[in-house]
Amino acid sequence: MLGPFEAEQDGRPVDLGDLQQRYVLVVLLLHANRPVSAERLIEIVWGARAPSTNLVTGYIAKLRKAFKTVGATDVSIDTTPTGYVLRVGADQLDTDRFIRLCGRAQTARQGGDPDGAAALLHQAVGLWRGQFLEDLDIDRVGGGEVIRPDHKLIDALGDLAELELAEGKYRWVRDRLRPVVAADPTRQRHAALLMRALLANGDPVEAVKVYHQTREALDEYGMETSAELRGVAWLAQVG
Repeated sequence: MLGPFEAEQDGRPVDLGDLQQRYVLVVLLLHANRPVSAERLIEIVWGARAPSTNLVTGYIAKLRKAFKTVGATDVSIDTTPTGYVLRVGADQLDTDRFIRLCGRAQTARQGGDPDGAAALLHQAVGLWRGQFLEDLDIDRVGGGEVIRPDHKLIDALGDLAELELAEGKYRWVRDRLRPVVAADPTRQRHAALLMRALLANGDPVEAVKVYHQTREALDEYGMETSAELRGVAWLAQVG
């Protein structure tokens, strides 16, 4: 789900059916290993456009057939008294793998293993193939109720940038943080890290430019500049 929605079994793509069927599957994935009633599925996926007939049963049958066709014995959709339960393992969802890798990286960093933490964060960041469910309408799978992992990606990139700066990998930090800061200049931590990378690469003019862009964005929202950002800006101007 960390990009266009797709599934694989042993390297082979799984046919997830038409758009409505994919929405049903995503809702089940977002509630993995927990029951979701047919009524709730209809409410989330179709809302006020609910069909006159219950289409959920047919889509569940098609999804079960799709899993069976590719031999996915470790994934199942069970019918329970309270609804449908999509049962998946801990390593089968990229969203779960991402969260788990970030947690392990934090533990490694706190345990004095920056190299191990960086390796784990690289794995975590590498799971992203685009934006979260970028090819689907998020309103059709829960809208504002969906807990998106995007902010955790931003945090992971910041943590990884700090580790890579310590290792002298300034260009990597520069290239990975430029689009992050461009997308939201108010991210002061990432702007400061980007400025540090630019300074280390011998580009104080560009570092000062990043500072002013961030400062202008902060002024627009009435936000204060962090001490970290001001400190890096001072170094850039002195340099």
